[in-house]
Amino acid sequence: MDLADAQVDIAVSLLRAGRLNDAAQACQAALRASPDHARAWAVLGEIFRQGGQPGDAVQAYRKAVALYPGQGETLNALGVVLTNLGRLDEAIESYRAAIAVRPNDAGAHNNLGVALLTLERLDEAEDAARRALALDARHLSAQNTLGNILLQRGQAGAAAEAYRAVLDIEPRYVQAHMNLGRALAELGCFEDARDSAERAVAVQPDLPEARFNLGIQQLRLGDFANGWANYAWRRRMAAHPLFDRSYDEPSWDGAELGGRTLFLYNEQGAGDAIQFVRFAALAARRGARVVLEAPKALHALFCGVEGVDALIAPGDAPPPFDVHAALLDLPMILGISPETFPPFEAYLHADPARVEAWAARIPDDGARRVGVVWAGNPDHRNDRNRSIAVERLLPLSKRDGVRLYSLQVGRDGEALEGMMDLAPLLTGYGETAAALMHLDLVITVDTSVAHLAGAMGRDAWTLIASPPDWRWMLGRDDTPWYPTMRLFRQTDPGGWDGVLARVADALTGWT
Repeated sequence: MDLADAQVDIAVSLLRAGRLNDAAQACQAALRASPDHARAWAVLGEIFRQGGQPGDAVQAYRKAVALYPGQGETLNALGVVLTNLGRLDEAIESYRAAIAVRPNDAGAHNNLGVALLTLERLDEAEDAARRALALDARHLSAQNTLGNILLQRGQAGAAAEAYRAVLDIEPRYVQAHMNLGRALAELGCFEDARDSAERAVAVQPDLPEARFNLGIQQLRLGDFANGWANYAWRRRMAAHPLFDRSYDEPSWDGAELGGRTLFLYNEQGAGDAIQFVRFAALAARRGARVVLEAPKALHALFCGVEGVDALIAPGDAPPPFDVHAALLDLPMILGISPETFPPFEAYLHADPARVEAWAARIPDDGARRVGVVWAGNPDHRNDRNRSIAVERLLPLSKRDGVRLYSLQVGRDGEALEGMMDLAPLLTGYGETAAALMHLDLVITVDTSVAHLAGAMGRDAWTLIASPPDWRWMLGRDDTPWYPTMRLFRQTDPGGWDGVLARVADALTGWT
């Protein structure tokens, strides 16, 4: 054995012992002795991967396979790092190269399936997962991946069976418990979904994703006391926007502040900011001077919200503050439950000058004026479930005494014949708010416009997909969040026909 081989063997032993720095030094010694030592580069790549240096890991792995293309294990490891970096096309290429070298590697087939699933190439993903299982019927990760693919296809029952197959072999497989909960929710078995989420937490109590998932299930069931506490674990999830929020100042615990400054920040979309900004008033009543970070597009509306003393945009440095909190944590901090919601008063208001300008655009000519929104942000993770095709609104457009106005932005040319398209004029939320003041009703899918109408106290009918987002809870056609809102729920996933039929019937009675 030469010096380089000996140093690599030492590096491997040190790596197994978790001594990454010492292992890296041994690899570097091997490479000084033999710069083209493929195994040394491969081991160095693994050291970088475990040490949280994915860019360096990619370079080392690539050097290894360039020197010796037959390293199937290294090609697979390279694919994993590229997947984690979001470089999915490169990852797929690497997995396929690994499979070409080692066609019976079930793990490489499964990893290929995961990358393809992320790109929503479902046929190819399912083929890869099933190939992995054909090679190893007890490959738990592949069985779990197959469940994820089936769930993405809308086959929740088959997905649940795949997850149960994992748990039959390994009852402590936490991801299968979490995913089974998702599948059960898709099937409308919401208490069972919560129970599955609880089992995931029992297996791994400190896993943020498991806690967060349980929080979602609890909030959907109306268990706010436990739900908010588990929902707050999202801050510890590496993929969550709050993960990098770290301040020297303490988090607010709800105590009286006596004029001290509270910095609030919204980590999610405009709809979430609109929904939760109401709680700034309660914070102010506990003596807070509130500085709020929120999307710039909402500042014109939020500047008049009770309790908001100053606004900054995301990315701006906040002024000095004493305590901080995520906006969506305020219900937990303040002890909000469905039974203890503060009395509702409209907390967002349109600019009077804009309202006056909109009078000519939406004239009161005796017809009932109904604004409609049929699609949300296409980049939203649940958009394929919550949005509908505009053609589904066609029966509503033919109602005598009803005139439809499109509030839909970002979908140029989709408005139906006879529908007044306001999109070119809706250049911001301030304009949309002014338009709402001249509408008798808004019919919308679950988008920020629904929250805007509700926050303004305008009548709104919101179309809710199944399973519903947690905030709409279950089994009710009203919501404590917005007293002027009526909910029209799917009874099964994808079942919009029944929803639109009920909306049409309700519209007949309304007119």
